[in-house]
Amino acid sequence: MTVKQVLYDLQQVHRWYESSVEVVKAVDGVDLQIFKGDFIAVFGPSGSGKTTFLNLLAGLDKATGGSIVFNDVNLNDLSDSAICDLRRHEIGIIFQFYNMHPSLTTQENVEYPMLIAGIPASQRSQRATELLKEIGLLDKKDNFPAELSGGEKQRVGIARALTNEPQVIIADEPTGDLDSENAEEIINLLLSVNKQGTTIVMVTHDESLLTEDMRILHLIDGKIFG
Repeated sequence: MTVKQVLYDLQQVHRWYESSVEVVKAVDGVDLQIFKGDFIAVFGPSGSGKTTFLNLLAGLDKATGGSIVFNDVNLNDLSDSAICDLRRHEIGIIFQFYNMHPSLTTQENVEYPMLIAGIPASQRSQRATELLKEIGLLDKKDNFPAELSGGEKQRVGIARALTNEPQVIIADEPTGDLDSENAEEIINLLLSVNKQGTTIVMVTHDESLLTEDMRILHLIDGKIFG
């Protein structure tokens, strides 16, 4: 029997925000282990804390209580620069609204994370070409974002998240701005990426996207169930 390796270990994780009138418990006492190779689908209504939860996993936000251990490293112990370095090499992020640079071509958008990571131009070009071929957009490599459909932009987002061969991809409502046909294509692409060994953590409020290949968690009022 194969023993699964733990990628994330969350112990009593809280992320609370204080205002003049109340304390918002966006993430409230979460205990969770995410294993290498998992496809986690976090399902919950708007305002349930899903984006805050992802931001904590990606190191874009810090917990106000508890610990988040990624590959035996406690994210709360890392400096801002160390967390940035971790994201460059270990964590890929897919955004709901694409976050493509409008003045860069498809190829240049895919290459951009590698440019930041200091990868030489020839290697960047080769890796981007491979990924664009894999997602079926090599023929659009010279197009600008305004010339792409929503589904095409999100496929570019997936390619961009894969550039530095991360251990995990964090996907924030990756189909939220797409019609049902394009949404299904993006989910199938993510499932294919997962089958190649990359861990996926995706949040969604669309129950129709959930499949038996996913480990489904419910996030309600900042608490994880399932």
